[in-house]
Amino acid sequence: MRKIGYEVMRCLKCHSAPNDSQVYDFILKKEKEGKNKAVAKIAGLNKFLRIYYARVKEVYRENDYIQNRYQKNLTSKLKNRNTKGLA
Repeated sequence: MRKIGYEVMRCLKCHSAPNDSQVYDFILKKEKEGKNKAVAKIAGLNKFLRIYYARVKEVYRENDYIQNRYQKNLTSKLKNRNTKGLA
């Protein structure tokens, strides 16, 4: 996995800066600090993984909120239907 990540960061570095260039800028910053290029790329990979994890976690949190809201609405509708049927 680490080798694949290194290759991805190498390809990222070979091309011009992308639109969302947080990782690209981070790699350049580490190289300017005097870090070895391989170390800078692995640090960039770690930064990418942190960003990716945060975004995925946000999507799951939003989906859980929507699902919980839907379940509450469904439960209240079923309760209303049951009370109307008994009256």
